[in-house]
Amino acid sequence: MRGFRSQTLCCVVFAIAPVVFAMPLVQSTRTSVEENLNVLRSSRDRNSLERAAVALANMADPAAVLQLGEFLRRSEFLARLDNVRSSDAKTLHLREVMAALAAHPIAAVGELCLTLSKDKNFLDDEDRMDSLLETLAAVKPMTEEAAEFFSRTNVDGYFAFNAPLLVKNGSPRALELFESMVRDRSVDVNRRIDSIHRVVLPYRTSLPVVNSAERLLSADLEDSVAAAVVETIVDYKPKQWFGPAIRAPRPPGWESASPEALQTVVRLGEKVGGRRFVGPDLAGVIQRTIVEVQKVLAIKAR
Repeated sequence: MRGFRSQTLCCVVFAIAPVVFAMPLVQSTRTSVEENLNVLRSSRDRNSLERAAVALANMADPAAVLQLGEFLRRSEFLARLDNVRSSDAKTLHLREVMAALAAHPIAAVGELCLTLSKDKNFLDDEDRMDSLLETLAAVKPMTEEAAEFFSRTNVDGYFAFNAPLLVKNGSPRALELFESMVRDRSVDVNRRIDSIHRVVLPYRTSLPVVNSAERLLSADLEDSVAAAVVETIVDYKPKQWFGPAIRAPRPPGWESASPEALQTVVRLGEKVGGRRFVGPDLAGVIQRTIVEVQKVLAIKAR
């Protein structure tokens, strides 16, 4: 009986232990939130404000994001967080806070960004727009309202800034908007071609991006734009495309692509081979790339 009782007590102890240990953890989290909120309410030290705001963002908790958002909508808080009269430092700490939100792109972060996109206090300084767009673009999948906001900002001069954010996001609405930007004949052809080279190249092994390129080649594009789409998938001309840029975009190796993405590249190349915008040089590159990709496919099939 004594042995049975000892075993029973052990079972009871181990059964309740997780509950006992969990309670201080919950309390600790609540205390941490309140402590950081108190800093945001009263501190005038910019570094302390940044640390507290980043700590709330890093919790990846919808309630914490909502509470942080209340401060980001206040002019007096933004003036305590950054020296808004300094051209060099007026978004210095805010950028770190928005980067922390982007690092934890839960749905609440997207909702906060859309709220800020309509807030006159936050948008009082147009330099805050860059961080806002970058943070919103981190949230996947992109919502219809977010896509509409990106579309509006394209008209306001953010075309080249938005394009890489949309392709990096890679969700259906983001790529649909990017495709509409490539098709937009009201935008200068050379500007669109430059965006294609810079934006698509780093993601040309991504299946959604290759599918996007295939859809573009079924659209009514100018020959030079269509050629840019194809050559970005199958070729790499850094000097011609980017000039003497120190950090020119580079394409990932075909080995990193999925079999589905590789098969799409082959199909794309075979489909456009006889199109009028494909000159002899590009036709040769397409054939060489098809052969290279097929070799990678064969290795992956083993």
